[in-house]
Amino acid sequence: MTVAHVFYDGRIRRVNPHNPLEGEFDTRDATMQHLIRVAALCNNCVFEIGVDEQGREIQDLKGDASEKGITSFINVHLEGRFQDYREQYVRKFV
Repeated sequence: MTVAHVFYDGRIRRVNPHNPLEGEFDTRDATMQHLIRVAALCNNCVFEIGVDEQGREIQDLKGDASEKGITSFINVHLEGRFQDYREQYVRKFV
C-alpha cells in the first residue's frame, strides 16, 4: 500500500505517491508533525535486518499492508530514523 492522502485540520490533502515529501501538506505544520508522531508510535510495523544472497545487509518491513504503507511514508519524513524515533518512547500497551 502507498499513502496517497493525509487528513488533518479538517482537510484531505494529496501526497505524491512517488515522492512522499511532496504534496498538499506542510511538514513544518504542528498538526502534520503530530500526525507523523502518532503514525510512528501507534503502529506495529518493525524493520527486520537481514542479509541477502550477496551478503549485503537489507531491511525488511514487517507488518500488515496498511501499516507498512504508513510506515514507509513517515520513515521518509523521519529521515530514515523510524526505529530510532520509536526507541525514544517506552511502549505502554502491546
